[in-house]
Amino acid sequence: MENKSKGLTKVKKNSKPSSSSRSAELLGSQKCIAFPTQTHKKLQANNIVQFGENFFDDSPANKNLQNVIRKLNKKDPTTKKKALEELIHDINAANVEDVSSILPLWTKVYLVLAYDPIHNVRELTQEVQKLIASKSKRMMAPYLKQLIPVWIFSCFDNYTAAAYVARASLFDTFKANRIQEVCLHCQLEILEYVRSNLLESLDKKMLAENYFCQNKVYGSLEVLSFFTEHTITAELSSESYIILRSILEHKSFWAYGKSGAKSTRVAWFKVITNLIQTTSCSDILLKWKWEIIEISFNAIDDCDRRLSCQVWNCVLVIQSTYADWHKNVDLKVTIQPKLSSIFQNNFFNNYENICPKLLSFCSAIISAYYNIENWHLFFEQFLSDFKQMFSSQTLNAREKEHKIIFNAYFDCLSFVLNKLNGTEKQSEEKEKLLLEFMQRNIIQPIEWLINANENATQKLFFDLTVKMLSDIKPNSQNEGRLPENLLSNFWTAIFDLISSLMSGQEHYPQGIINLFENLVGLNERSVNSELKYGIMEKDIESKLKKVAAELVYHCLRRIANKDSPKCVKHVLAIVNTFPDSDSEFFENIAKKCDIVEAIKIFFEVIPTVEKEMYKDVAEVIFKFLNCLDEDQQFTVIKTHIFSIRSSTMQILILEQLFLQSLNIGKNKELLLSCPEIRELLIKLTKSLLINKPKETINWLNKLFLQNGDGKFYVGSKTVDTLVCTIFESTEIEEKRERIELSADIILQLIPKLFSLENVLIETKQKIFLKLFTFILQKSADSLLTEDALLKLTLCWENILCDENIVTEKIISECTTNLRFLKKFTIASTLKCADLAIRLIVDTTRKSTTNETSYTKLNNRVRMIVTTNDISELQEQLSYYASSIEAIKGIISTKEELRYQYFNMKNVSTILQRALLNVYIIKGMYNNLNNEELEEESAIACNLSHELLNCIYITSTVESVLQIQTEESNLALFVKELQDQIKTILQNETTLSEKTHDMLIHNAKTNKTISHSRSLPILISHHRFAQFEESAAIIFIEEMFKHFCNEEDLSVYINVLQYQIPELSHRSVSINNIFHCAKSTDIWLKCSALRCLVINYFKHNEMEAADKVISGQLLGFAREISEKLLTEKAEIYDTDINKLSYIEVVELIEYIRLLTEMLKNMPWCLGSKEWDSITIGLSSWVPSILKSAKNLKIPQVALFTVHVCKLFSTFVGFMNAEKNSSSTLLVKKTIDEWCSLFAKDVNCKLFQSFYELLKIQENFTTEYFSLIFSEIRPSILHLDLDAVYLFCKNSSNINLKNMFDTLLQNFSNPNIIVRRTCYYILRELTNFYVVDDSKNIHSVDNDLKHCEKTQHFLQLFESFIISQQPYVDKYLLEFSFKITEIDEFSKIDREKAFTYLLMWDCIIHACVKSPLAMRTIYTSWLYENKFFEKFLHFVIRLMPIEILKNHDNKFLPSEIFNILSWEKLNDENLTLERYACHLYTEVLKKLPAVVRKWWNISSSRQKTFVDRLTTNFVSPLICEGELSSISANKEKNENMQVTVHFSTREVIAVYFIDEVRTELTIVLPSNYPLGPVKVDCGKNIGGRLSSRNDALQLALFLNHQNGTILDGLALWKNTLDKKFEGVEECYVCYTVIHQDTCQLPKLTCKTCKKKFHGPCLYKWFTTSSKSTCPICRNVF
Repeated sequence: MENKSKGLTKVKKNSKPSSSSRSAELLGSQKCIAFPTQTHKKLQANNIVQFGENFFDDSPANKNLQNVIRKLNKKDPTTKKKALEELIHDINAANVEDVSSILPLWTKVYLVLAYDPIHNVRELTQEVQKLIASKSKRMMAPYLKQLIPVWIFSCFDNYTAAAYVARASLFDTFKANRIQEVCLHCQLEILEYVRSNLLESLDKKMLAENYFCQNKVYGSLEVLSFFTEHTITAELSSESYIILRSILEHKSFWAYGKSGAKSTRVAWFKVITNLIQTTSCSDILLKWKWEIIEISFNAIDDCDRRLSCQVWNCVLVIQSTYADWHKNVDLKVTIQPKLSSIFQNNFFNNYENICPKLLSFCSAIISAYYNIENWHLFFEQFLSDFKQMFSSQTLNAREKEHKIIFNAYFDCLSFVLNKLNGTEKQSEEKEKLLLEFMQRNIIQPIEWLINANENATQKLFFDLTVKMLSDIKPNSQNEGRLPENLLSNFWTAIFDLISSLMSGQEHYPQGIINLFENLVGLNERSVNSELKYGIMEKDIESKLKKVAAELVYHCLRRIANKDSPKCVKHVLAIVNTFPDSDSEFFENIAKKCDIVEAIKIFFEVIPTVEKEMYKDVAEVIFKFLNCLDEDQQFTVIKTHIFSIRSSTMQILILEQLFLQSLNIGKNKELLLSCPEIRELLIKLTKSLLINKPKETINWLNKLFLQNGDGKFYVGSKTVDTLVCTIFESTEIEEKRERIELSADIILQLIPKLFSLENVLIETKQKIFLKLFTFILQKSADSLLTEDALLKLTLCWENILCDENIVTEKIISECTTNLRFLKKFTIASTLKCADLAIRLIVDTTRKSTTNETSYTKLNNRVRMIVTTNDISELQEQLSYYASSIEAIKGIISTKEELRYQYFNMKNVSTILQRALLNVYIIKGMYNNLNNEELEEESAIACNLSHELLNCIYITSTVESVLQIQTEESNLALFVKELQDQIKTILQNETTLSEKTHDMLIHNAKTNKTISHSRSLPILISHHRFAQFEESAAIIFIEEMFKHFCNEEDLSVYINVLQYQIPELSHRSVSINNIFHCAKSTDIWLKCSALRCLVINYFKHNEMEAADKVISGQLLGFAREISEKLLTEKAEIYDTDINKLSYIEVVELIEYIRLLTEMLKNMPWCLGSKEWDSITIGLSSWVPSILKSAKNLKIPQVALFTVHVCKLFSTFVGFMNAEKNSSSTLLVKKTIDEWCSLFAKDVNCKLFQSFYELLKIQENFTTEYFSLIFSEIRPSILHLDLDAVYLFCKNSSNINLKNMFDTLLQNFSNPNIIVRRTCYYILRELTNFYVVDDSKNIHSVDNDLKHCEKTQHFLQLFESFIISQQPYVDKYLLEFSFKITEIDEFSKIDREKAFTYLLMWDCIIHACVKSPLAMRTIYTSWLYENKFFEKFLHFVIRLMPIEILKNHDNKFLPSEIFNILSWEKLNDENLTLERYACHLYTEVLKKLPAVVRKWWNISSSRQKTFVDRLTTNFVSPLICEGELSSISANKEKNENMQVTVHFSTREVIAVYFIDEVRTELTIVLPSNYPLGPVKVDCGKNIGGRLSSRNDALQLALFLNHQNGTILDGLALWKNTLDKKFEGVEECYVCYTVIHQDTCQLPKLTCKTCKKKFHGPCLYKWFTTSSKSTCPICRNVF
């Protein structure tokens, strides 16, 4: 204890070691890489500063914040980081007062943590400081002087993130204009802080080697730089000057500038630069003036970028501040060699920092070292070196850097020329010097650049040359000739250079063209300036044109020889230099070559150039065409335009033909109207609409130009086609912006076309139809704004009154378009209705007489609202609705059903038409007058007839959607349609009354189920609206009054069936029901009684009066039963197809009555009713089997469905009553059922199910799914014990056939069939396993015969093997690499589900089997490598997010929870969720097999699976295991169990009398992959040895597929047997064998020792002897 360092304090209240001991260990040994701690002691690299004992004496008011800050005293960096993160969270949640209260404590903490060796800790510290500063604001003022030095220091942290946060917090707290105030307020503290850091006695060796100390010096200098920068203009206190002087006087300060690290020297030069610029410090610096100059100039050739920048800044400040700076600096020794070195080394690639400063530097040099006569000598050498540098091959600069270099070069050159121009030398001498400078520094570099063929560099140099020459101006009137002579000589020299370069050259350099373009620009600038050349401007322009012609001719030769197609760009660039009206330029070209031939060359070069150059070629061709006359232009275009193979080029030529003003006269109309050109125009228009829609309107305006006779240049046919093209583009396009642009084009174009008389009527009619269709489509897809849509509608409406355009045929076509919209929305349908009403009303306004107007109006109404075209669809929908309603048990009807599959997509069409018609009907009643809508008028009749049709449609569709819930997206439209109809009915109008009467009349007349279905809409009629909640009851009573006659009662019953679910409890009139029950019609009696049972007894509540009602009801039911038995006995146990339709319907309704009575009033049933149910099921179920092949017939299907419903209801009731107290009658019924009927009924029903699976291909998928979904509950209620015994002894359906059929249907596309077969096979697994367990030979027999046993899982083998190619395909793409996950192929989900369902059954078989059988099963799976591929595939199926983040423990793990049986049967269960469930299931139920697979996996796979399991699955399994043990710990005699969830420990203590032994089981974090640790405790009171028992338990848990609870039971049973005197096996030294759980039974005849069978077999095989392990005698 005495050897401990006194400087280290003990961590308070922390008895546990660091949570990251390795990190703490490294911190004590590694070199520190961060900022030093603020201490006056000698620095040590491994010294970690701790807070003192009294550090936390100042306790803030907020104890939470105090406790968090207290954690920062820990050594462990992980603990600090977590504490800082927690502190950030708490500060965000705290108020200003709480944050301000921790400022004293935080100030102390910040001064320590800002220097922490761990960079993450420093970053988080700055985050906390930022938060505190933002919240406390002015409250921080008392602590500012302590914080500011370290705060500024942190702004220059070598960890960028920490520095960024510190700087952001500093400048956010103190805006830029307040920083100076802060620095002045804390000046003494800042300067003292810098001095104490910089001037400590550090030797050079320590500074050079200790990175810790280097950072300290660098940071301190940066702080001083920051301080001096922000106080340049301020006056410091006298104490501050004293501290500053003491810093400068110390020799170590100057050493930092001479030989410090690069970063240190950068900061040092920043400090010096700021101090020089600070006027108040000039006296202080005077002493070290020459030393500063020497250090600065010696460093100008430093190659470091950052340092070089600061050095040159410092040098320029020195030159501008100290007039005598040059006295101690030797030009030839110090400056010129360093400048030469800079040029030779290409500025050390530090162009941006050095080049911009050269001019100022050089001007200061010539002012200091040269007189007025010889200053140019310096620049001659300087520019020569500069030119040599950028002309060398070693220069490897980018374009941006070249620009910096050339800018600096021309700045210096301009300076020289202007300075020479202003000297007092003789004019001749000046001119000579100027020309020499120009020749050496302009002309020669130009020549070199052209020959070097550096295009980008050339252009930049030429641009700067032109700019410099353009900016030259005379200094006085006397010197005006000098610049003029200079420019004159430049032109002479440059033309000579061009001539020399072009003479004898087969291929001109690219640079000549670039130079030419710049020369033209220079000439234009010079002409506009005040300078006049010696050579006339016209001569220069003429020479330029000759050069241009020569260049064009040269390019044409190269193009003709197919040498360089890119020369086209050169020609275009040259030609564009001169205006088209420049005849001299084109004459020069014509002298060199024939213009027509030149154009031909360009046409011929088209196939060889890239598409990007087509536009250039077209532009050049039309430039040359301008040189030809009218006939030549027409001939050239007509000759060549159709010879071009490229359509793109043809379009470009045609575009130029429209855009260029050629003089081809009348031939233009002839050319543009030909069919070939028309096709090109269409292509061009389509291209513009897609790529440049904004330019299309201008283009179309040009296309629709007319000649003097009012005819289109392009022809009427072309106009017609173009209009169609415009509208076609809007049908394809889906982007809002493009659609709006197309609408804008239409709005500008259509009115113009309709106003033109020369446009054909047929064309206008097409435009009208296209416009109408466009408005309809865009109303549906909402891609147009309301404003644009309104404008288009007004445009269309303005044409409606034109009878020449809007004919009956056009209206008919509009109606067709109106009826069939692609997109169906409520808003679009409402808009369509509005358009339809306008079409009806506006097209009849101009009729001459009222009679004609009324006739037209009636015709329009009938044409638009009629639904004759969809009447067949409506009929099919009605049949379909009635069929599925009957199958689902919603209604029962004597009407013969005709099932026909109906595509639900057609429902949308029907619904759309109905909604459209309802909107039109409402709109027409608002737009027409009373005379037109008289009750008996034709228009009113048409409208009311269609309203009735809409009511039939909405009731039918609503019924279908209640069954087909997957089509719920249509429910919104049904509701809208119903609301609109209800609105009409609620109004007291003639239409409302007429609708009411016609609905009742039609129902009474037709007596169909569809008419009865539509009647409940009348509940919304104004007659019933006043009754509010009782409206439905009043409506039913009203219906009974209308249909109380015997022949009409069926209508009443049909309406009642539909309304029963909506009626309140006991709201049906009993008198009405019993009135119906008195009928002789069995169907009518049963239906009425069934409705009464559902409504009256559905809550299973019995009142005193109910006995009378139930008695009467049962009386009617017995009457029906007796009638069926006596008069129609043939309906029992027969083929249903042989019965008449009415007989089947009556029987079905009787079965439905029994079912509802059993559901709602079982306690009222007597023995006769129970006998009817049991005897009926025993005869009706065989009828199902006999009729299975005729399931296509609707009545057979209905009979099958409702018998199955009765069976499932009855069996469900029995199962519930078996486990509860029941009446004697019910118990007797159950006993009779089980003993007499159950076996046969269950077997027959299973046979029916089996037969359906075999013949399911005979039915449509939709029909079979509909039927099967209804009979499935009865299949799930089968007694599978009886089914298994039946198949076991059956010759037709044996166990193998049953297994194969069920397994094959795992891949059934019908999910209901698939899940049902899965359920049955999974449940039958228990019986297969039991048979396996019975048929396995004992171990003794195995030893004798060495037979290999057959078992249940081998039935899966062929199916597993058949699935392997499919599985292997996906396994090959996933070798547990993260990079592979994004490249996964799409999985066939149906096959994957089939594979997983099969494995679910296999796992279930293993789980349900005894331990010995389980071992055989799992061994077989593992030996055949089935199991490892299954596990690999399951992981491959997991969600992508889980696989990518398998090592992220913060993702939710709910997806791995075990699924309940209900969720497993959910149709919406995803493949990924099921895969995760199975992975958890197999880990939980078969851990040893998974563990074995994991242990032999590759390292990458092993790591991946381990992290995945540890983060997502292990916590769930551990919690489940420990919860199971905890729930059962009280059920063990002689054993006490304790569970520790947090440490995953289970402690078991076995005690008997005075003997006591303890066992500890510890689950690993990756359980069950990792081995379970088993540890034996001390034995108390006896000598019971538990080592072997613990070893046996460890082997069991790690190598068998048992749970921890099973292991504890094994351990307890072993100890129990020992205390009972059972002798242990002398091979394994355990009592209970860990695999078979058997006792030692095989006894040696000699020594009488007992052994386990498997142990003895292993002994015989390994020793190759059959002797006893103990006595060695033959066993």
